[in-house]
Amino acid sequence: MEVKNKFFLLMLASALFIGFTSCGDDDDDNPDYAKEIAGTYKGILSMDMGDNGWGPISDENFIITVTRNSNTMVTLRIENQNLPILGDISLDVECTSNVTFNNGVYGITGNTTWDVIPTQVTIPIQVNGTITSAGIAKINIAAIDVPGGLPFPGGTFNVVFDGNKE
Repeated sequence: MEVKNKFFLLMLASALFIGFTSCGDDDDDNPDYAKEIAGTYKGILSMDMGDNGWGPISDENFIITVTRNSNTMVTLRIENQNLPILGDISLDVECTSNVTFNNGVYGITGNTTWDVIPTQVTIPIQVNGTITSAGIAKINIAAIDVPGGLPFPGGTFNVVFDGNKE
């Protein structure tokens, strides 16, 4: 009987020990997605003018900088990067973007404008793309309602960046 009581007490103590050491709430309620993707990305820039007849072009040393603003907001910065097909016109765009995360991929979306110098024209820009946990970026920059008469035809065109985090 004494052996049964000791066995029963041992089992009770084990059950209590296991019950009180159950999993805690380790989930981060405010994950810092922006911190994970902040950095400098170097890659290829392709431009496709769509139906306007210009094909894709690329520049292998194109740089995009991603800076953390908050846990779920970043600023994408393309600073004075010359677009080879456009001659003296440079792409100088800064866009504050929302950051999401799903299955190992960070999503970015935002809107901004591109002040085309020296033409003094402002063009609306939509930015969206993905950055993987491994630092592989694919970012689409769509220029909307581009007026004709610039060194490129009017309408909409896409600039796509494919690169890696340095």
